[in-house]
Amino acid sequence: MLRLGTAAAVLLALLPGTATAQSDTNLPIPPGLPPSPATDIERTQTTLAPGLELEEFTRLVGNERARVHVLRADLSSPAITADLLFPGAVAAREKMTVMADRAGAFAGVNGDFFDSGDSEVPNGTAIAGGELLKSFDDDSETGGVRTAGIVADESGRVGDAGFTGSLALPSGPGPLAGVNRFRLPADGVGLYTNRWGERARERPVEKAGSAPVRSALVRNGVVESVQDGPRSGLIPGDGFELLGREAGAERLAALQPGSSVGAAFAPTFQFPLPTPFKFAVGGVAYLVRDGRFIEDTPKENVNRPFYPRTGIGFAGADRRTLLLVVVDGRQVMTTGMSRTNDFAKLMLDLGAVEALHLDGGGSATMVARQPGASSVSLINQTSDGGEGVEAGPRQSVERTVPNGIGIFYDAAGRPGPAAGAPAGGGGAPGSGGPVELGARFTAGFARARYSMRAGRRPRLSVFASERARLRFAVRGADGLATRFVRRAGPGAATVTAPRALRPGRYGLSVVARTAGGAEARDAAPLVVRRGPAGGSPRRRGRSGGDCNRFAQGGGNGRYRCQRGNR
Repeated sequence: MLRLGTAAAVLLALLPGTATAQSDTNLPIPPGLPPSPATDIERTQTTLAPGLELEEFTRLVGNERARVHVLRADLSSPAITADLLFPGAVAAREKMTVMADRAGAFAGVNGDFFDSGDSEVPNGTAIAGGELLKSFDDDSETGGVRTAGIVADESGRVGDAGFTGSLALPSGPGPLAGVNRFRLPADGVGLYTNRWGERARERPVEKAGSAPVRSALVRNGVVESVQDGPRSGLIPGDGFELLGREAGAERLAALQPGSSVGAAFAPTFQFPLPTPFKFAVGGVAYLVRDGRFIEDTPKENVNRPFYPRTGIGFAGADRRTLLLVVVDGRQVMTTGMSRTNDFAKLMLDLGAVEALHLDGGGSATMVARQPGASSVSLINQTSDGGEGVEAGPRQSVERTVPNGIGIFYDAAGRPGPAAGAPAGGGGAPGSGGPVELGARFTAGFARARYSMRAGRRPRLSVFASERARLRFAVRGADGLATRFVRRAGPGAATVTAPRALRPGRYGLSVVARTAGGAEARDAAPLVVRRGPAGGSPRRRGRSGGDCNRFAQGGGNGRYRCQRGNR
């Protein structure tokens, strides 16, 4: 009696139009598109809704036999829309059938590659309902930059996506490495929203090793707590979390509970978009650009033989025909596409002028609501499970995935469900523009801690993002030591307390208020050491000592010195 793997191999060899078993080793990408003619048989076409068609056929190319499933959606129809599907959390996976039914989608396919077996976070940029769920992870198997999506005028775009962001800290502005990333770069600070989910934020900083790691929880623009190491649990909807490693951790160490903190960020694209993204999804390799095959060399080589494929493409001069394509593989009667080039040729034959390779293999999934049905069902023969062609056909198991692309139909022309407002407020769903979270005005101490010798008046470096009135208080073990008021901003300044302090430990606090009523707070410790023996320290001249410099407008200012110090 033949084993299952042997029987499958024999059957493959005997069936016409099928391929013999081969391994999944990577193949080099030959120059240009191979001129191998394709023959399509067993073609069927189903209208799922007006403007939404499902086409299925078997493509024969040499020894290869692949079952192809194509969703073709007319985005120029007001009844048809598309959006990203996801489980409600970035760090989570779910079956496409579940995601599509919950959102009310008529059809869809799986989306991006992901951090499988760990955080489960997708590699690339993810935008749903105009909301940036996460920015790209360049330290991932795909590099994270290759992106496809639909902008607000319902046309499709394919190209490299990026990210721009900054932090508004009491000590001044700082760089932001990304939003909801599963890998933070060295010395970086990342921002995490409640879209991340409940999973612990350990994966983003695991490469820090023994280097410092700190996190800060910010709610309603104010630091609630700061701790060493990453956190776990759901982030409050009215806040966000900052997570830093190495130098980024040191920046967060300067934060104190009550400090005002904000952030601003936005996705970027390799060329100007006519309108903002409604949704976007990451992929691994470009297949078609400007109507031509492209020889892409992605970080992750997906040029494997006998491989299930998923892709997204846009057809027509206006790029308003959406193509979602799945090719079955690892089965007796459908081996998949043997080369990325064959998949690119398929997308060209379907009319794509832009196309991106999405996650394939066991993730390749297409679902659709058949005529008369109230829920979606699997359309393709999935291949998650089993050992593949050599040891027998893969089991047809639906894999859980982090996101997908859903197609929605509404006869009244209402759009598909929006993703929901960004955690913590800011940009509205569908805006697709820059997002601001937390405090808009920040002010505070430019250093994490201060140290000085007794007998000198404390000179404090401060920062204010706008012109403001700063009220300082210095408190020691015996209570209030001194308080004073100065004006500073926008930018950095140096202020001097009105009196010298005795040795000891003190707490500095500042409350800054602009003319428009915006308020910010901050705190820092101060240590006053004993002065040198033999009396008071020698006074210096105009550039130091007890001279009090009032910085105005970016650092230019005047000096007011005590008598005898001139």
